[in-house]
Amino acid sequence: MPVPETDALTPAEIEAKVATNFGLSEVCEGRFTLDPACRTSDTPAVLIWGDSFAMHLVPALMHEVDGGLIQMTKSVCIPAIGVSVVTSEYPATWAERCVAFNDQVLDWLATQPSIQTVVVSSPLGLIFNDVYLRDGTVAQAPRPDLVADAMRNTAERVRAMGKQFVVVSPPPVTGEDIGQCLVQAALRDQSPGACDFPVTEIHRLSRMVLDFLEDLSAEVPVVSLEPLICNDTVCDTRIGETFLFRDTGHLSVEGARLLGRHHNLYGLIRHAARQ
Repeated sequence: MPVPETDALTPAEIEAKVATNFGLSEVCEGRFTLDPACRTSDTPAVLIWGDSFAMHLVPALMHEVDGGLIQMTKSVCIPAIGVSVVTSEYPATWAERCVAFNDQVLDWLATQPSIQTVVVSSPLGLIFNDVYLRDGTVAQAPRPDLVADAMRNTAERVRAMGKQFVVVSPPPVTGEDIGQCLVQAALRDQSPGACDFPVTEIHRLSRMVLDFLEDLSAEVPVVSLEPLICNDTVCDTRIGETFLFRDTGHLSVEGARLLGRHHNLYGLIRHAARQ
C-alpha cells in the first residue's frame, strides 16, 4: 500500500510525526533496567548508552545492527563516569542518581561478553553548565575540560573491557522548535524545505558542542550527524515526506530511521570504531 502524501494526512497524523522518540520503549527511560523491552537480542552486540539523544538514535540502528542492541538511557544524564549536570531543576540529589546510573551501566557492561561496541550520545550541555563531581563538589561553569576528561576516562574504561567506544554527535540546531515548524508547514501545505536553515544559523551553543566533539575526536572516535543533515550551505529538516526533527533538537522516529537507512549510520559508527 503506498504511503500517503503529507498533504493527505490529517492534523493528528501530522502531529504524530513529531511524537516523543523513546527508542525501543518508554520503559527504557530514566533508570537502569534490564527489561526485555529494551533489547532486540538476548546477546546484543551493541549498547546504546546516554540520554534522550542516545534514545533518538535507536530507530536508526535497531534494524541495522547484526546481533542486536540494548538501550540504557536516562534523560539529561551525560554518558560519562563521575560527572553530572547540576541545576535548580536537576539538584545534587538528581546528579547523584545520574552518577550512580552510569556506574551501574559500566558495572553491567563488564559482565557482557556479547557487547562489542558501545555507542554513546548526548547534546553535551554540560560543557557550559556547572559540573557535579562524584565527591559531591561542584565545578562552576564553564568546565569543558572536566567533561572531556570524563569522556576520555569512560572510553578508556570501555576499551579496557575489550570493547569499542564511539560517540555520535547531536544534530546541528537553531534553538527554535524545528518539529513544530515542520508541523505548521505541513498543515499549511508549504514546501518541504520551509524549515530548512542555513549553516550560518546553527545556534552558537550547538556549534560549541560540535566543535568540542571535533576536538575530542583526536582521542575518542566521533561520528558527526552534521554532514548527514547539512551540506556546505544548508541543513535539511525534512527529506521528502520525512520529518527529520521532532522538536528543538531530537530526531523524530522516522527521521532517525531515514538517517540509519539512507546514510548507513551504523556503517559510519563501525568505521569510526576501527580508527
